[in-house]
Amino acid sequence: MKSFISVILFIVLFCTINYGQKTSGKEKYPFWGGYHKTPVSEIKPAVWANKDTVLNGWDWSLPKAIQPASNANLCIARNSGLGKSKIEELPEINFPCNPVISHWVKWRDLEPEEGEINFQPLIENINLAAEKGYGSIVRIHFSAIDFAPDWIKNYNIPIRKEIKENPIKTNYDPGHPEFHKYYLQFIKALGESGIPQMEEVKGLFLGYASPSNGDEGIGPFPEKEADANDTVLHVIERMDAWAEACKGVEYKVFMGGLSNYGRTSHSNVDGGTRKIFRLYCPQRQKNRI
Repeated sequence: MKSFISVILFIVLFCTINYGQKTSGKEKYPFWGGYHKTPVSEIKPAVWANKDTVLNGWDWSLPKAIQPASNANLCIARNSGLGKSKIEELPEINFPCNPVISHWVKWRDLEPEEGEINFQPLIENINLAAEKGYGSIVRIHFSAIDFAPDWIKNYNIPIRKEIKENPIKTNYDPGHPEFHKYYLQFIKALGESGIPQMEEVKGLFLGYASPSNGDEGIGPFPEKEADANDTVLHVIERMDAWAEACKGVEYKVFMGGLSNYGRTSHSNVDGGTRKIFRLYCPQRQKNRI
């Protein structure tokens, strides 16, 4: 009897494992069919049916009267640097949305020489995107050694110690007095350039430093210690600088991490924009813009 039960258990276990193998890897969702990426230019709104209808697959249709909110922006592309080719090739959008392109620009590209800040190439790209029907997200990166200008090396700024092993990026310490001084000067110049107030600009990223590519975070402490970041003077001064630079349009600023100070002392900073642009997938991986 025991032998018979053992054989049954073996068969059940074998079938379970075998079935699991069939539904793993490329066949993880065997009943969904193959996944094929659709070019953005080919996406069209699903047809809305005015009567009860059963469709195969997903139904994303909405009545024609439903239009995207004015502050709901869909990031279609990222332009790294100040080149124009990617902007010139932006596809035409054939479904209701407010398309934007994210400009990932390094500090070194805008201030290659100390004190000589030139925002004109960025402004030209913002205007070029607008000609293609796109708004713009401005995301300037500062802290990594390949983001900051070469002249910053003259000030012997220490390297920040990263919590994660094998970081992709090596960062300067944003809290060092010299680095902080030149950062604040740059943000002041950004405000004086008029970029934040441009109608074509839909959002601006306020980050910090991270081992990954993007200046994530808002201060030296991880997001689970958000309250601790609110006690750091240079973090507060950074947020104050952005609020002043974006006076009147503080709602455009979205933070790379949580800060109660940013959301209360500057009530419009991060006012819901973070909920739109920094979504969390089930694996807790962060989408970037």
